[in-house]
Amino acid sequence: MRQIFLMFIFIWIWTNTTQAHDVDYCKIILRDWHIDGKCIEASFLYNKNDSVYLESANHEIIAYPLSKFESEDQVFLENKIKKIVELNKSLDLPESKPNKTFQIIIIFSLLLGLIGFAFKIIDKQKRRFILPIVFTGICTFLLSFTDPNVMRSAFLPFAPEVNTFWDNNYFYV
Repeated sequence: MRQIFLMFIFIWIWTNTTQAHDVDYCKIILRDWHIDGKCIEASFLYNKNDSVYLESANHEIIAYPLSKFESEDQVFLENKIKKIVELNKSLDLPESKPNKTFQIIIIFSLLLGLIGFAFKIIDKQKRRFILPIVFTGICTFLLSFTDPNVMRSAFLPFAPEVNTFWDNNYFYV
């Protein structure tokens, strides 16, 4: 029983430390926006079709036409939108790098070792219930390694307005 408990603790720690993004709401920068005489505390999210989308302190997404903002906020937003457009146009796409097959092999080996350990401590009657779970886990693992060029191809129809790039950890749009 202790071995099963340790195995679940290991899996829990592993899945909680291998997330793609750190959700830290303390780093959100809020600004006071003046819209139609009201003051709204929110952060800039994005701009689309002359509408500005803001995220409030309680994580609500609010859309306003750019013309509804006071002149000071309009100047700020126009500069921000201009910087975003310039950034998107000036990005150089990195060349694709070879797959990290060594890391994949090590992770896959650890996964197989963990599965072997689980099969060793689980009696034969219960193994037939675990096989579908193991099969699903292996398929999910093998399909989770996506080539950034494949992901980039989904955005090619939007190429003039949308640029993509990636580094070792993230895929940026």
